[in-house]
Amino acid sequence: MKRGSDIISEMFCGYGVSHVFYMEAVLRKTMVAFEKSGISRILAHSEKGAVYMADGFARASRRVGVCMAQSVGAANLASGLQDAFLSHSPVLAITGRKPSFERHRNAYQEIDHWPLFEPVTKFNISVHTLGELPQALRQAFREAVVGAPGPVHLDIPNHQAALVESEESEVPPIVDKRFRAVPPFRPCPEPEDVKAAVQEIYAAKKPVLIFGGGAIISGAHPESLKLVETLCIPFATTVDGKGIILDSHPLCLGPVGLYGRKCANDMVAEADLVVFVGSGTGDQATSNWTIPSKSAAIIQIDIDPSELGRNYPNRVSLMADAKTALSKINETLRGPHGSSQTWGSKTTKMVTDWRKAQSVIRTSNDTPIKTERLAQAVQEALPADSSLVVDTGFSAVWGASIIELTK
Repeated sequence: MKRGSDIISEMFCGYGVSHVFYMEAVLRKTMVAFEKSGISRILAHSEKGAVYMADGFARASRRVGVCMAQSVGAANLASGLQDAFLSHSPVLAITGRKPSFERHRNAYQEIDHWPLFEPVTKFNISVHTLGELPQALRQAFREAVVGAPGPVHLDIPNHQAALVESEESEVPPIVDKRFRAVPPFRPCPEPEDVKAAVQEIYAAKKPVLIFGGGAIISGAHPESLKLVETLCIPFATTVDGKGIILDSHPLCLGPVGLYGRKCANDMVAEADLVVFVGSGTGDQATSNWTIPSKSAAIIQIDIDPSELGRNYPNRVSLMADAKTALSKINETLRGPHGSSQTWGSKTTKMVTDWRKAQSVIRTSNDTPIKTERLAQAVQEALPADSSLVVDTGFSAVWGASIIELTK
């Protein structure tokens, strides 16, 4: 027999959880068990703050980030999950809720949590008893990391989620260690799809690659670089895909889309074939679906089959992990693309011209300081092992398009 607090702590340790981010007060007895287990408890300023920290932790560690709040703060916790959901970040949210006999009786600050979390999670359930908890936690960790990762939510009885802590259960806390990090599985593309994709790439006159956040999540950095350097064709990234290959690479156009560079958007608009690697085709990456052009052929590589052809009809679709798919494609390449000299040279010239146009502003000490000058200072100060965090809006435009990751 094990207490609920020990079951939670033991399972968290098994899944590699080293930190939990929370707003007081929730799972207090479990917090004591966390301390004994060496799990750090990080008290946030707000429920949203707890989510943002768990989201950042998940992206940096590639493991599940955990955030928690009592019933009163559940709505705030849900509102903070939107960015984690849209960015495919594996976050586990735990909330307390009033017990069933207090529901529908105007209990203090109590509303139905399930509808709040449904739009921003992959998996969203209420746990009623301690006996259900081990299975619910197993499923939550699995759902958070499989396929396209994303947030999950468990709603636990008592406003501080405390009703499962003191009870004892015979249900064993089983841990599936495969689901400790992303990605737990790497599905391979169909061989005929790989063959068709390679044929389309070599047949095109002006092919462009676009790497998205899915390539980053997959850890496809070496495979992406090998693809670019074998074919010698230009590539761009989404904001989430930035850093997959250094911005200083001669074939790097930089970020594309609404937050991207004009030279990148112009080249993608001119392309007759665009290969999306682990990238959605939403309004940001495509400048409100104006690029690529309607006449361009599209190849998509995505682990989520529902993304294939979502906004652009695909000439070839590869349902696969990005790292695995690129590895299979690289095995079948026969060398540089036929138009690599002219098309690749155009890329280098456009980016060089863009840098020249910026160079005077980026090195100027005039006041007031221009954004480009600040970006240059940040770029020079960034160590090779740093993480650059920017807000949305203009900060994201500047961070993506004019701060170059060169180390």
